[in-house]
Amino acid sequence: MSCPREKPETPRQPKCTRCRHHGLVVPQKGHAKKCPFSRCCCWKCRLITERTRINAMQRQLERGPGEAEARGIPKASEPPEAPSRTVTRAPPADSRDPDPPREPDPPQSQSK
Repeated sequence: MSCPREKPETPRQPKCTRCRHHGLVVPQKGHAKKCPFSRCCCWKCRLITERTRINAMQRQLERGPGEAEARGIPKASEPPEAPSRTVTRAPPADSRDPDPPREPDPPQSQSK
């Protein structure tokens, strides 16, 4: 039920949560790239980051395994494939083990 004296509902205009926690009220639309607190590590911003990550994981679980693949989105648990280049390096000369493994002693014959 709506009362005739109530204000008509206006569309939502979400605000940047990080800025709001730091005392600024900024509309969220088009703000992500220029948010001054995007790399902030205070406890409030860490909480926002953790909550965002959890919500993304929940959305992924609700969608199911096939839906994300159909949309072309890689799974969050799988890192993107990188070109495989393996470089092996020898350890520095002074990092050798001072006690290298020894060969077991040969069995001694017991003469009586």
